Amino acid sequence: MSGVRRAILNMLHLLISPPTDEDEYKTAYLKARDDLAKAIAKVSGGRWKEYINLSDLLYDFTKGLVCKNYAPNDDCNEHDEGMHNRIPRTNSCILTYAKVLINSLLKEAKSDYRFEGAFNAVAFVDACVLALEKDRYKAEIREFINAAGISLDEFYLTSIMLIGFQAIWYGMNNNGNPMPLLLASANARDHLIDTTLQPNEYGIINTSWLIYCSVVPHGECFVCTSHLLQWDEEAYRKFGNSFVWFYSRFGGHLAVIKELIANGSEIVFRFSGWLSLSEEEKADIRACRRLNSEIITLAAIMYRAGWEFSALTSTADIEMYNRLKASKGKGSDKTLIEKLQKRYASFVDYSTIDSAFNGETLDEEDLQVLGGKYSHVIQAASAFATLEDDGSNAQTVFEEIDTIFTTKEEGDNSQDMTKDQRWVSFEKRCINKGWAEKFALLKEPRRIKGVARTADNVAKKRKELGTGESSQATVARIKPTAKPSWA
Repeated sequence: MSGVRRAILNMLHLLISPPTDEDEYKTAYLKARDDLAKAIAKVSGGRWKEYINLSDLLYDFTKGLVCKNYAPNDDCNEHDEGMHNRIPRTNSCILTYAKVLINSLLKEAKSDYRFEGAFNAVAFVDACVLALEKDRYKAEIREFINAAGISLDEFYLTSIMLIGFQAIWYGMNNNGNPMPLLLASANARDHLIDTTLQPNEYGIINTSWLIYCSVVPHGECFVCTSHLLQWDEEAYRKFGNSFVWFYSRFGGHLAVIKELIANGSEIVFRFSGWLSLSEEEKADIRACRRLNSEIITLAAIMYRAGWEFSALTSTADIEMYNRLKASKGKGSDKTLIEKLQKRYASFVDYSTIDSAFNGETLDEEDLQVLGGKYSHVIQAASAFATLEDDGSNAQTVFEEIDTIFTTKEEGDNSQDMTKDQRWVSFEKRCINKGWAEKFALLKEPRRIKGVARTADNVAKKRKELGTGESSQATVARIKPTAKPSWA
């Protein structure tokens, strides 16, 4: 059993049978937390040691919990030094929930009170127990769980338990009442919340341990407020209900927010700028929302229908087709079908390539849609995903990709490209995804283009290079062993 799995099981045992004494409970929690951190720190020679994020500690003053997705690894200074909490109160997304939204609700409720700094009664737990690279956090999670010897479910179970520990502590300090919980991440919802309980008329689920106030937009959406325009007015109302129910349970200066429950809050309407738009502007945005949503939906429907309008049987699908034909297709069936095919292929392109880079199993139906297009990129990305962090298999991965780039396949969009041109194009893709340093592990094998597997091959390569170095030295140079800076 891996050390990380053992630490998770010990933590689960504590959650199931917690001490009833507050001091004993807190001591046991801190020990379990520290044991988990030590186990994670040993994975892959300490690669993730500086990125362990076990979120906020148990605070006596906590009045509610916000669950986010993950802390970015380029801004993950510890909030509680030495306690593996990388959720600093200076982060703009954190301040959204710990100050900005609270003051906006207070103003809407006609209260003169305002918070100058972060309201520390809002505690935070991230869905991921590591600070991760923003553009490839899913790939990093996969790399970690493989190295740690745990499953994806066990990875997310850790954060579920951290929420559970907070709920128990909240109950101990609040007469056994359930803790308000707000999810600010769709990924957190997908991996942490699994319930068949029915919400009340405001979309809130009450249990003996939690008041689940549903999912709201990520904090970035309230910083770059134009992102909020992707949702409609009904969603704005639901988000407003969630915020009101969450913060009104805090009491004190925030008790006045309860007055907004009856009529709902306009907080998201204000932040999105919706209230300042003219009716014509609102109509345009509604039309854009619908069309942007429908074109992907219809593309998938038409693909299953063999791109034949006559194969559509649903009245709603037919109406959608005619609506998009008039707007996107300019009244032409041919123009609309071409746009739908292009949009569907583009969607499949990006999703398939991303899946390949993340080392995920590829969808056979999607590969059929591509019809060989981007086949060299997809195969190379799948091979690249197997590259070890220390470059120990760099030679093998290089040879596999080099062979892929040498082969010409029917339907591939790069048949006219040379092997070297494919390498240059692939390097750009890796750099754009934030993997420049990882790609650099392939540069030495690529430059030498040798197979350093046997003494004969090494000696041959040494002779070609005109060097007097030993076989061992040549192997060391051909096969990178230096630990990359991001490890």
